[in-house]
Amino acid sequence: PIPEIYRYRDYIIDSFNADKPYDRFVQEQLAGDLMAAAEPEKRNDLIVATGFIALSRRYATAPYELMHLTLEDTIDTVGRGLMGITFRCARCHDHKFDPVTMQDYYGLYGIFASTKYPYAGSEEFQSMNKPREGFIPLAGPEEVAKAESAHQELIRVGEESLKTFNESSEWGAKLNEANRKLGT
Repeated sequence: PIPEIYRYRDYIIDSFNADKPYDRFVQEQLAGDLMAAAEPEKRNDLIVATGFIALSRRYATAPYELMHLTLEDTIDTVGRGLMGITFRCARCHDHKFDPVTMQDYYGLYGIFASTKYPYAGSEEFQSMNKPREGFIPLAGPEEVAKAESAHQELIRVGEESLKTFNESSEWGAKLNEANRKLGT
């Protein structure tokens, strides 16, 4: 259901071809969206790298239904795919000789629970014209700068309109008076 996922496949191939260090490769797949702010020139590649998380198995058909199962699958995939160990036992109890404790498991659960997963849609929701959601748009630095500039212009226009409203309307005068009384 995610036609753009070929980008993630290409990211994997390009990473291997570039002999990217493994620690960097893992970091990009787990937190590329956060790393993108510090490396805007690599934004698209870093966003695409998070396809590793975006591909976590979904359960049911409604957006974010049974999300706890998706989180469990993400944790299991991270353990198996990146560390070569399973975490499932740690969901319920500690093992004397296992390297992963319940505390570790639920620490990861908390991290992934705060992650915004995209919803790729389902046949049921497509028939009701429910859109996909939560996908981060890919844009080059020029497009990002242009969008940011347009956003700043909207803020400026809004602030100007608010100032004009406050200075020239009856309600603005009442609002200014109330703010003066409140000391704000």
